[in-house]
Amino acid sequence: MNNLVKNRVHDHVPTDSHPFTIPDLPGPSIKMVKSELPEFLKNRDHLTSAWDDLKKSQLESYGVVVNTFYELEHEYCDLFREVDCRRAWFVGPVALCDEQGKVGRGGGQSEAARENRERCIRWLGGKEAGSVLFVCFGSWCYFEDEQLREMALGLEASGMEFLWVVRSGDHGEHLKTEWMPEGWEERVQGKGLVVKGWAPQAAILAHEAVGVFMTHCGWNSLLEGLGYGSQSLPWPSGV
Repeated sequence: MNNLVKNRVHDHVPTDSHPFTIPDLPGPSIKMVKSELPEFLKNRDHLTSAWDDLKKSQLESYGVVVNTFYELEHEYCDLFREVDCRRAWFVGPVALCDEQGKVGRGGGQSEAARENRERCIRWLGGKEAGSVLFVCFGSWCYFEDEQLREMALGLEASGMEFLWVVRSGDHGEHLKTEWMPEGWEERVQGKGLVVKGWAPQAAILAHEAVGVFMTHCGWNSLLEGLGYGSQSLPWPSGV
């Protein structure tokens, strides 16, 4: 974000889909397109106006605690210490401070969330170690019904056992299931579990039955997957 604010290279691309390289980053070059940028870099809003003050506060603070770890991205940690703050401590993955994901992020304290937690852990308890594909795309990613149907058919065709979290934002606040292919739930019964709404991601990843984590690559999700030793099947996805 700092480099994009400073260089504004995205202002000079001909279209929203034209790729450009983010300048002044270590390691391999990273390309993106304008449509992937956060709104405050495309159009002025409250965060655009506050950016300089946020940056100034960070540079004048005693230091910054960051949810990452040096072994994961040492070049970026070094760069962060040089340009973003006086000093930095990389203390992640912080999910490991929560034994077996007992606390959980998001809406984990409601009655429905507790029921979902018990259901997930009970279902995983009957599976062999490393046999389950855990599919979760966070709380911000939106999928059309057609995409959900294709994912459902793909999971069925994979032959793997899976636990799939479908967020309420994916298909309306009433958690409708019209996107499910006809007879799909019956065909995957016992082999697949669909959880609608909130699920205890850290606790699921900590379970020995989970072997692979299909993720949208949100930072919390990436670090939780790494922290609990799951293999990742990344599908980088935005809002």
